[in-house]
Amino acid sequence: MVFRLLLTVVAVLSSYSIHLLLKSSGIVGIRAYEQLGYRAFGTPGKMAAGIAITLQNIGAMSSYLYIVKYEFPLVIQAFLKVDKPAG
Repeated sequence: MVFRLLLTVVAVLSSYSIHLLLKSSGIVGIRAYEQLGYRAFGTPGKMAAGIAITLQNIGAMSSYLYIVKYEFPLVIQAFLKVDKPAG
């Protein structure tokens, strides 16, 4: 019960933060995180935003590749009702 409540609170807060980001980007005309970082902190802010985006993308792709390599074959075996992989 508590888990569902916390999950709902996090979802609502995330939705509201995205709403605020889109609303403020429409007002000031900033459409990218790098532009926002540059406007707030200059060149170091732009660099920090670019590095953060790159690291997040590397992490996302790494987890995706892990799932595809180790978990996806087990799901396919379960759907096909195969007990042992054939090679």
